[in-house]
Amino acid sequence: GSQRAPRRVADEKEQSIVKAAADLPPHDGSIYSRGKNPYTPSSDPRMDPRLRKFLDGLNEKNEEEKDDPISNAPTGCSREQTMQRLKYLEEIFKAGNASMAGDWKNDDGVKSELVVIPGIDGNKIKATVYEPSMDCGDEIIVGSTIVWFHGGGMAIESSFDPTRVRIGKELARLGVRVILPEFRNSVDGHVFPAALHDCYSTVVWASTRYNESVLVSGESGGGNLAIATCLLAKKKKNIRIIKGCYALCPFICGSYPSSAFPSIAYYQNYLCSISFLSDCARLYTADDDADAATSSLAWPSYATIEELKDLPPTLIHINELDLLYDEGVQFYRSLLAAGNKGARMNVVGGTFHAADTFSGLMEDIAHATRVSVVQFALECTSDGGSSSDDGEQSSSSNSNTLCMGVKKSTKPSSGNLSCPLPLNWALVTSFGFGVIIGGVGGLMYGVFHGMHVTFEAFLPQPTKKN
Repeated sequence: GSQRAPRRVADEKEQSIVKAAADLPPHDGSIYSRGKNPYTPSSDPRMDPRLRKFLDGLNEKNEEEKDDPISNAPTGCSREQTMQRLKYLEEIFKAGNASMAGDWKNDDGVKSELVVIPGIDGNKIKATVYEPSMDCGDEIIVGSTIVWFHGGGMAIESSFDPTRVRIGKELARLGVRVILPEFRNSVDGHVFPAALHDCYSTVVWASTRYNESVLVSGESGGGNLAIATCLLAKKKKNIRIIKGCYALCPFICGSYPSSAFPSIAYYQNYLCSISFLSDCARLYTADDDADAATSSLAWPSYATIEELKDLPPTLIHINELDLLYDEGVQFYRSLLAAGNKGARMNVVGGTFHAADTFSGLMEDIAHATRVSVVQFALECTSDGGSSSDDGEQSSSSNSNTLCMGVKKSTKPSSGNLSCPLPLNWALVTSFGFGVIIGGVGGLMYGVFHGMHVTFEAFLPQPTKKN
């Protein structure tokens, strides 16, 4: 096959890494045959240079301080010790969350509302609703409702973290309603199915309040909860409240490491570690609940073909250099085997776990991922399908929302860039295929960056206030 064209680089180290990338053998397409990874995370030529720089910065900081805070985490194998270790790590993650979100405080075109949702377990769930509020001189129409579940292995982190707040606001700026629930975390003693029940309760509430089916989405542990919410809704014979599922780097295997998914060991310490995944998996289910350890509602990788039948269109969105890569691919193939006509898979080249949700690390690719989520939400029809009977994609039910959230108007926008302009559907479709079939490593960065520049002319941009 053809070699990748190296990009211009600023230093000799980067040049050597790019040359190594050009010499890589072609990928054989198998997810079950991996040797030993010949690279370290910060020297891997397949990784986007910005992410390598980020990892280098973390290493340099630890060397300067003569201390790696993560290595000082509490040890021990008991459940209580595992809980203390994750609480310790959560505080470290909080310290870096703002920088991962990026320097962005722009609320233009977005309104938010804090709500309290009744849970099916009799509890109360706090949630934030983000909606578009652009002043376009005409009625604002929300193109779709997305319920987003935050990552953190169902154990730690929050919907109020800066990275999730930015996700909610940026998606709303693209013309959709976004709901982020603060579900119960296992680190606080709430084992399965507490988080899942909170997520399902949020979807039921949203569908009732807005009188429509919703798209469920989320990253990592949130990807697990998005898929599991679909499975639970089907089990409760209420699947029609969900029109689609967009699961980013889903954490769904439940066993770390696993010989069934070699990527877990292959990409060890690519931001994420096996020990962290194992701790999250350990806390999610109760020690005395043997059935939960292999329940598809807890770990969707265990879902049978029969369980996966008749689920709404599902898009599995994975990162090329992620420990969870293989389990994502396996689940996508299971969806195909189950006959899910709307099943798709995106692979974001050159990125480690959930990197494209961190605007502070790579805003252009994070932006492209958000556009992909909104595009998928608009394509999913209100009856829970995205394909017609003959398998062709259909978007007729969303013909009035292809402008990403704003009703078509004959009034000029007067140059107000807070008002989203209509999207050209052909360009959107081309963009979607570009995400799916784009190359890996440096080539993927070029594809995404080029499409990001193209779409800046069509997507809503913030208006800076003096």
